[in-house]
Amino acid sequence: MQVGYFYDAPLPNQLAEPIQFINTCHALARRGVETLIIAPKLRQSAELCLAHYNLQPIPTLIFTTDATAVSQPSILIARGESGIALFRRRRPTQTTFYEAHRISFPFADKWNKSRFPLLRRWLTRWRERRAVRNVDGYLFLNAAVRDDHQRFFGRSTPSILLPGGVDIPAQLPQTTRDVDIIYVGKLLRRKGVHTLLDALPLLPEYNSMIVGAQSAELPITPAPNRSWLGYLPPHAIPAQWQRAKVGVCPLPLGESPISERYTFPLKVLEMMAHGVAIVGSDLPTLRVTLQHEKNALLVPPNDSPALAAAIQRLLTDAPLRRRLTAAAFETVQAYRWENRARKLHDFVAGLHE
Repeated sequence: MQVGYFYDAPLPNQLAEPIQFINTCHALARRGVETLIIAPKLRQSAELCLAHYNLQPIPTLIFTTDATAVSQPSILIARGESGIALFRRRRPTQTTFYEAHRISFPFADKWNKSRFPLLRRWLTRWRERRAVRNVDGYLFLNAAVRDDHQRFFGRSTPSILLPGGVDIPAQLPQTTRDVDIIYVGKLLRRKGVHTLLDALPLLPEYNSMIVGAQSAELPITPAPNRSWLGYLPPHAIPAQWQRAKVGVCPLPLGESPISERYTFPLKVLEMMAHGVAIVGSDLPTLRVTLQHEKNALLVPPNDSPALAAAIQRLLTDAPLRRRLTAAAFETVQAYRWENRARKLHDFVAGLHE
């Protein structure tokens, strides 16, 4: 049995999605499953691509840039627009799986500019319906994605919930933490960065670090006690987590259904794994892993004063930080990449038999 994963965006890139599927494929390969990554736009050697994601080559993980190799694996997985294009026609010689992180058609005109946005959405919805009805199984990032797929497309196809994963140190890191507040991710309103930027001036006595590529939407300007590192590759992020006391995930309300319903932020799992106390928005997408006063502090979305107050509470209460980070480290154990790969393998192999 060979498992193939098709990804037609440039690789590596600055998005979170390759972190997820490459680590999952690597974990599958470590289990002895022959795994093929089909990446027509691979921009580096396989070795350099893996190193970008802090991974080592292993014999059972193979890369190819040949798009026609999609017909080779006995099990084929794809997601998003790649999956829609690939699965518009039934592939009778393979067992196929569509990995869904959101509904695609509402965003068709945003991701792909069109002079006729309504027509583009209609066409994408039609193609998406055909694609998801042609596959043998679904891999859903969370329950909201699953429920919306059922609502819009209606077919009762075998499925599993397959949230993200993370590499976890053997024990909770005990490091000298010289950064009070950290944010890692895209600098966009749909990520809630504007709420954080409004909260930071309310905390003038603390230093902050922002890691993420500059964007025209929310440009980062110099400010006292604020450092901006720009984009860092995934292999460089753990060292920054281990410098930080408090991390924020300030997802907004009213900016994007992706933030409100569909996302599963890997940064949250990474903070949990590296001993960073978390302040996040009280939204369903974060309540999947975070519980207020149990392993994090949750605040109303879009509320900069509440965000600042929760950050200050953690920075001035070391015992609370220790209690929350210890509980978060226990919670995150279930999200190891090995667990994600095992669950995926059991599901796809069961339907392939």
